[in-house]
Amino acid sequence: MKNESRRLKAGTGLIGLALALVWLTGCTSPETLGNDYGNSVRNNVAQSVLNPQAGLQDTPATGLNPTAGANELQQYNKSFAEKPIPAPKITTSTY
Repeated sequence: MKNESRRLKAGTGLIGLALALVWLTGCTSPETLGNDYGNSVRNNVAQSVLNPQAGLQDTPATGLNPTAGANELQQYNKSFAEKPIPAPKITTSTY
Protein backbone atom coordinates (compact mmCIF):
# COMPACT_ATOMS: atom_id res chain seq x y z
CA MET A 1 0.00 0.00 0.00
CA LYS A 2 2.81 2.37 0.93
CA ASN A 3 4.74 1.56 -2.25
CA GLU A 4 1.69 2.15 -4.40
CA SER A 5 1.21 5.65 -3.02
CA ARG A 6 4.91 6.40 -3.61
CA ARG A 7 4.63 5.24 -7.20
CA LEU A 8 1.52 7.35 -7.71
CA LYS A 9 3.23 10.45 -6.31
CA ALA A 10 6.35 9.81 -8.41
CA GLY A 11 4.26 9.27 -11.55
CA THR A 12 2.26 12.42 -10.90
CA GLY A 13 5.46 14.35 -10.39
CA LEU A 14 6.95 13.08 -13.64
CA ILE A 15 3.81 13.93 -15.57
CA GLY A 16 3.82 17.41 -14.05
CA LEU A 17 7.48 17.89 -14.95
CA ALA A 18 6.85 16.76 -18.53
CA LEU A 19 3.92 19.18 -18.87
CA ALA A 20 6.00 22.03 -17.46
CA LEU A 21 8.79 21.33 -19.95
CA VAL A 22 6.35 21.24 -22.85
CA TRP A 23 4.81 24.50 -21.66
CA LEU A 24 8.23 26.16 -21.37
CA THR A 25 9.18 25.27 -24.95
CA GLY A 26 6.57 27.77 -26.06
CA CYS A 27 8.64 30.49 -24.39
CA THR A 28 11.54 30.28 -26.87
CA SER A 29 12.35 33.45 -28.71
CA PRO A 30 11.14 33.85 -32.30
CA GLU A 31 14.73 34.54 -33.39
CA THR A 32 15.54 30.88 -32.77
CA LEU A 33 13.20 29.86 -35.56
CA GLY A 34 13.61 33.00 -37.64
CA ASN A 35 17.35 32.62 -38.29
CA ASP A 36 16.77 30.07 -41.07
CA TYR A 37 13.38 31.28 -42.22
CA GLY A 38 13.13 31.84 -45.98
CA ASN A 39 16.47 30.33 -46.98
CA SER A 40 14.85 27.69 -49.19
CA VAL A 41 12.89 30.35 -51.08
CA ARG A 42 16.02 32.47 -51.57
CA ASN A 43 17.89 29.40 -52.82
CA ASN A 44 15.15 28.56 -55.35
CA VAL A 45 15.05 32.14 -56.60
CA ALA A 46 18.83 32.15 -57.04
CA GLN A 47 18.68 28.85 -58.94
CA SER A 48 15.98 30.16 -61.27
CA VAL A 49 18.03 33.32 -61.95
CA LEU A 50 21.02 31.17 -62.94
CA ASN A 51 18.99 28.99 -65.34
CA PRO A 52 15.44 30.25 -65.96
CA GLN A 53 14.75 27.56 -68.61
CA ALA A 54 15.67 24.61 -66.34
CA GLY A 55 12.05 23.56 -65.84
CA LEU A 56 11.47 23.25 -69.57
CA GLN A 57 14.28 20.75 -70.22
CA ASP A 58 13.30 17.13 -70.81
CA THR A 59 16.71 15.69 -69.89
CA PRO A 60 16.87 13.80 -66.61
CA ALA A 61 19.19 14.73 -63.81
CA THR A 62 22.53 12.96 -63.98
CA GLY A 63 24.95 11.83 -61.34
CA LEU A 64 24.53 8.10 -60.73
CA ASN A 65 25.13 5.47 -63.37
CA PRO A 66 22.22 3.06 -63.93
CA THR A 67 23.90 0.06 -62.28
CA ALA A 68 24.69 1.98 -59.10
CA GLY A 69 21.16 3.40 -59.06
CA ALA A 70 19.64 -0.06 -59.42
CA ASN A 71 21.83 -1.37 -56.59
CA GLU A 72 20.80 1.50 -54.32
CA LEU A 73 17.13 0.89 -55.08
CA GLN A 74 17.55 -2.82 -54.37
CA GLN A 75 19.21 -2.10 -51.00
CA TYR A 76 16.45 0.38 -50.17
CA ASN A 77 13.73 -2.18 -50.91
CA LYS A 78 15.57 -4.83 -48.86
CA SER A 79 15.54 -2.50 -45.84
CA PHE A 80 11.75 -2.93 -45.60
CA ALA A 81 11.77 -6.74 -45.74
CA GLU A 82 10.98 -8.53 -42.52
CA LYS A 83 14.10 -9.78 -40.82
CA PRO A 84 13.99 -13.25 -39.29
CA ILE A 85 13.85 -13.29 -35.52
CA PRO A 86 16.89 -15.10 -34.16
CA ALA A 87 16.28 -18.08 -31.91
CA PRO A 88 16.90 -17.33 -28.25
CA LYS A 89 20.16 -18.60 -26.84
CA ILE A 90 19.75 -21.04 -24.03
CA THR A 91 22.53 -20.95 -21.52
CA THR A 92 22.93 -23.03 -18.46
CA SER A 93 25.18 -22.39 -15.57
CA THR A 94 26.29 -24.68 -12.84
CA TYR A 95 27.11 -23.37 -9.42
